[in-house]
Amino acid sequence: MATTAETTATVPRLEIADLGLNEDDINFSDGVACVTTYWAYAMTMTVADRHSFCQKVRDKKAWAHSNTSRGQPSGHRIYRSALGKSVVGYLFLMALLASVTRRE
Repeated sequence: MATTAETTATVPRLEIADLGLNEDDINFSDGVACVTTYWAYAMTMTVADRHSFCQKVRDKKAWAHSNTSRGQPSGHRIYRSALGKSVVGYLFLMALLASVTRRE
């Protein structure tokens, strides 16, 4: 858990504009879910996890769904990678799966 001094000084900014996606992009709602999740949990993440999360959000290839992963979460590249076993990976999967569920 982050300390107060660590938290206030090292919370990287992450905005929806950082996604570099238009609203009509198929990945836009997933990206917004990731940014929203970041801000919901940023204050309880470690500094390293915050930076890792922000870096991954800015790299759409790291989190974008494939045709398979939209219907089968265990098919997502994050789930199958070492990232999936981390706090950052858990938060990504939570955001992405909630986004898919809301669309159904």
